[in-house]
This record gives sequence, structure tokens and C-alpha cells, in this order.
Amino acid sequence: MKGWRCYNCNNDKGDPGLDFYGDKPICPKCGLDGTNQRYRGLFAALKVIHFDAPDPALAKGSGRHTRGIGHAACDPKLKVGTVQATGEPTVVNCPACRESQAWIDADKTVNFNPEDDFPVSIDLAGTMIVKG
Repeated sequence: MKGWRCYNCNNDKGDPGLDFYGDKPICPKCGLDGTNQRYRGLFAALKVIHFDAPDPALAKGSGRHTRGIGHAACDPKLKVGTVQATGEPTVVNCPACRESQAWIDADKTVNFNPEDDFPVSIDLAGTMIVKG
């Protein structure tokens, strides 16, 4: 099954673009058919990202970054490398992986890591230099 985004619709947060899955780009909300040349520009194909759950034996004592089990949580036949996968549960968009117990357990333990937080300052004044 493929992932699609319909830009004729908004998601449940009100942001532009409704994500859905199906064999063809036909929006389940508005019914727009992306196979029609006239509406093709309102659809984007999504890359499906699977969950590669942490390997239980390798996760012990390895800190924040662990090696995955090497296959998608939704289907052991889907090997990492033949499909796109990550161990970061917040990035996973495969609906079947998000229903797996491995993803549910990992999503419960996601915490914000202070190492990822750093101050950013932007100087908007003086960023453009015009030479005459």
C-alpha cells in the first residue's frame, strides 16, 4: 500500500495536507482523484517509514542509540534496506507499524533529550547587504 497526501484537504490539526494510504491517490475525505491529470498537482506520494524496533540484546547498556532488529515491526519479511525504517517512533508513518506492540511500547518511552535542545538566535537586521 502506498502513502499519499492530498493538499485539497487539511489534516486533523488544521495543517495543509491530509495523509492517507491506498493503492491510488484518491482522497478519502474529499474524493478528489489524483489519477486525473487535472488534480495530479494536489497530491504528493509519501515515503512510508517503518519501525525497526530496538534489538533487546543489543539495547542493554548501549545508551540512547541502539541497533534495530533489522526488519519492520509490521512484517518480519520487510527487511531494513529493502524498505525505509527507523528506530525513532515519532518519525514512523506506517499505519501497521504504529499498531504493533513494539511501536506502542517505544512511543510510550519517547522523551525529549536535552542534547537535542540548544539555543538558536537569528539576526534579521543587517542580514542583507546591498552594494551600490
